[in-house]
Amino acid sequence: MNLKTFTLSLLVMATPAIASAADYYVSPAGAGEKNGTSAENAWGIDELLEQFNSANAANFQNGDNVYFAAGKYVPTATLYVKMGINLIGAEGAERTVFNGDANGDGEINEGDRDRVFQINTAVGVGTTEKCVTITNIDFEGLYIAQGGNDTKGAIYLDNCGAEVTVSKCNFKDLVNTGQGANAFFSKRSTLKVVDCTFTGNKAANRGVVARLQGDIKKGWTTFERCLFADNEATGAAGDPCGIVMMQHGQQMNFVNCSFINNKVNGKGSCIWDATAPDGNYSRILNVVSCTFADNSSAAEAEADQMEILLNATSKANILNSIVLGGITAGDGIALQGNITDKTREEVFGDNVLTDGVLAPIAKNETMEGFAAVVEALDPAINPAADITLDQTGAVRENNVIGAYDFAPSAIDDNPDDGGDDTNAIKTVGAQNQQKVAYNLNGQRVTSGKKGIIILNGKKVVSSL
Repeated sequence: MNLKTFTLSLLVMATPAIASAADYYVSPAGAGEKNGTSAENAWGIDELLEQFNSANAANFQNGDNVYFAAGKYVPTATLYVKMGINLIGAEGAERTVFNGDANGDGEINEGDRDRVFQINTAVGVGTTEKCVTITNIDFEGLYIAQGGNDTKGAIYLDNCGAEVTVSKCNFKDLVNTGQGANAFFSKRSTLKVVDCTFTGNKAANRGVVARLQGDIKKGWTTFERCLFADNEATGAAGDPCGIVMMQHGQQMNFVNCSFINNKVNGKGSCIWDATAPDGNYSRILNVVSCTFADNSSAAEAEADQMEILLNATSKANILNSIVLGGITAGDGIALQGNITDKTREEVFGDNVLTDGVLAPIAKNETMEGFAAVVEALDPAINPAADITLDQTGAVRENNVIGAYDFAPSAIDDNPDDGGDDTNAIKTVGAQNQQKVAYNLNGQRVTSGKKGIIILNGKKVVSSL
């Protein structure tokens, strides 16, 4: 299946309807009878830990919803997820926050939490009845000590063949004194991360934000419309680093993402595709319509200072992106429509960072056309992401390069209602107001076209 035919999957995936599925409610201190049956009788943090301990986690049913009120939650133990449930935080200005300060001293140090959720649904790839979603939940202040890092991180996934979708979440100020994976340590799992931010996180090496491993025929990961800014790998100059690292796995994808002002003291400033493909792990990297700027690496060799550092035999498609710090070249790497040989000033002019965003979006007049970029991605990204639309939902212009604005504090679920909702994608630019229509193959169509078309980024049935 060609990627042009993919549609943008829902930010919160709907698990199959289960007759016994239930709704549960949680608040930081709990309320009423604390039995979780309503907001008035919400579980508190102690009851939550009891319900989600290793023994009781299997008591939930596929399709259950757990609603978290706004406020700060400080768990003193891991919350286990073994079934396909939806963990839903508060919408609006007040957020649901899991804070790692278990020792209560107000500092990020020894004695604080090193893991919040452990997800192990133990199902094969493509299974649908155990999909997990985590939405509108923030993670901050975890501390992961050197050693034993293969099971740590805000969200630790193991053997989740059914897709785990994390959306509209923020990960910040997570500290790791050893190998990374502060936000995600993902083993042999299918993970999709959408509309999330990763800021101010630190680790010594090996993927500050995420470290991805796999198993035979497992390990698909997609980051879509995510911001990685002001993260740091603090290790030695020769360390294998990267803000995100794919160690094993089948495929890792970045679509409409921005890497801004990250710093590493070792190899590979942003993405490090560490190991060569083999019979078990295809290790394909796809980077589409992304922006990399103002990142730095202190690696001794210039070849190790790349924004995207690849193994010599890596398989990669890096397309339609701004990568100002360079890309490792190789026979298995497809490069098209990118800007890599210009300075920051040439691309962005006098514009400065605003909420981690660089603007305006660059254009490359020599690009052959976005349709060719789409054609270059085959097999299709899995989990699915629609690369034909920008972050606002509008169809991309052919020569627009890089990611659009990402401003999680000023985004609007419904631009037509006059409001300014938190945690959606900000409407950017006048092109959203243009009546630009495309068919399902990504070709622009003129008036008179009947049938299913894409109009301003939305599928409609039309007779223009």
